[in-house]
Amino acid sequence: TVKLYDREVPARRVDPLFTEAIRTATGDNRLELLRVDEPEYAGGIDRVSIVSRASVDDLGSRGGVEGLDSRRFRMLIEIADAEPFEEDTWGGRRIRIGDAVVTVGDPMPRCVVTTLNPDTAKKDFPTLDILASYRKRGTELLFGMYGEVEVAGEVRVGDAVGPI
Repeated sequence: TVKLYDREVPARRVDPLFTEAIRTATGDNRLELLRVDEPEYAGGIDRVSIVSRASVDDLGSRGGVEGLDSRRFRMLIEIADAEPFEEDTWGGRRIRIGDAVVTVGDPMPRCVVTTLNPDTAKKDFPTLDILASYRKRGTELLFGMYGEVEVAGEVRVGDAVGPI
């Protein structure tokens, strides 16, 4: 099993060649690549991840980087027209994203993958250290929000996003 935040999830080791490739790319020999046995390990929920560009820019500026690459957070939805951390205020509310309706849930705990450059997989930004200085709740370092799809619909780049 592997612990994903607060859940123990059945998992198994993958081909050792993949683990070795990850270790080589990151320079971290502690890593072990596993595959979860449940394809819906998030609980069978149609989840989305949400962050605002302004939140990414805020984080980047705290680390001395302008235009921090948001791909490191693996977000499904990045909002262009919002204040920094405005998405945090949407917890428990319904929002429209294009033709879809999403109920915004909890903040997303972040992991060491966010410290890696999305193109090179090399550590290039102290994401977790910076989040620990102002986005820590208990032992979790929070950035972005989870959402659950209530009404499926088409979503296009440039679509409006906001509370209903």
